[in-house]
Amino acid sequence: KQRAGWPVIVGSRKAAFAPTTKIRGAVVIDSDDDAYRSEGSPTWHAVDVLAHRCREVDAPLWLTSPCPSPSLRAVSNNFFVAPDQYANWSRVEVVDRREHDPRDGVLSAPVLDAAHAALRGSEPVAVVVLLQRLGAGRLLACKKCGTLARCARCGTPEMEVDDHLTCPTHCVTRERFCVHCASTSLRRISCGVNTLARDVAAQLGHDVSELTAASDPSMSLHRVVVGTEAIFTRLRRASMVVFADIDQYLLAPRERARRDALLAVARASRLVGSRRDGRGVLYVQSRRGDDSVLRALTTSDFDEFVLEDDAIARDLQLPPYGALAEITGEPAREFVRDLDVSKVTVVASNDGFVVSAPTVAILCDELATAIRPAGRLRVAIR
Repeated sequence: KQRAGWPVIVGSRKAAFAPTTKIRGAVVIDSDDDAYRSEGSPTWHAVDVLAHRCREVDAPLWLTSPCPSPSLRAVSNNFFVAPDQYANWSRVEVVDRREHDPRDGVLSAPVLDAAHAALRGSEPVAVVVLLQRLGAGRLLACKKCGTLARCARCGTPEMEVDDHLTCPTHCVTRERFCVHCASTSLRRISCGVNTLARDVAAQLGHDVSELTAASDPSMSLHRVVVGTEAIFTRLRRASMVVFADIDQYLLAPRERARRDALLAVARASRLVGSRRDGRGVLYVQSRRGDDSVLRALTTSDFDEFVLEDDAIARDLQLPPYGALAEITGEPAREFVRDLDVSKVTVVASNDGFVVSAPTVAILCDELATAIRPAGRLRVAIR
């Protein structure tokens, strides 16, 4: 159909390479979605491809995003902010699990009450509970006060190593206790979708459907659905959506973790409708307390978050103010050992290393001059 000259081409990431003779214009929905980045070799991003193709023929490019990232804003300085943002977003209720009885279960008391009310309605899917497991670490929280164990230097979640606590990059190693109340009683608060579905079914007294990327697309769903972000591609409406643990997004070991949390809530809000529609509500369970992302979601005012996100990217020389490359594979350690640390910065990550430089040119030149050891090595430039 593309080669036959159809006037409109609709597709996923690969549509950026659609074999059309001339582009008159292009639109990218949710441009900050990481799904537009190819993880193959070599890596590429659909927005970058379309931006280049549009520049070549002087065609307009429209990019949409709930909250544009610094990299997206660098593609074009012309951004239109929809009026009355407060009414356009769903009503978001943040539930601080530290202030509730730890015996409440996976759903806190206010969320449980709202779920029972939603089940009394007529919506085919009344309650959606979402849990997206990001990162390799398992969160630890104090049994007494509920405070998360986080590194005092880098802020990432701490993990247990030889009866001590340390972050994935081993900034600080300390004794196993809560920095807020000094309690030595810590517990793991992470669980998988299977366990979550079982606990939600017990709390609500209803059958629960589990929905993940591996689920059968043709299976029928109960009125309560528990799953990962695969829910967004399967469902169209729901009375309420609950993020069982938004901290799994906020504290994920990646530079875009906080933005991913915001984008996930934006996608979930499409299921329940906006404040103007008056249909549903989003509940976000957290132990983070005061957080700029959570404040932005409750007020629908993202100016503070945008400024903070841009300042962090500038200070840490993240794209577009710098260049990053993820180095993974068995010979990754040997490969980064030969890099000139006066030109690039090398930091260990969960599955390899992250190499940063002031510009893409400096980064590529340094990677090109390094000796490549034997073995399967993957270099993904961000």
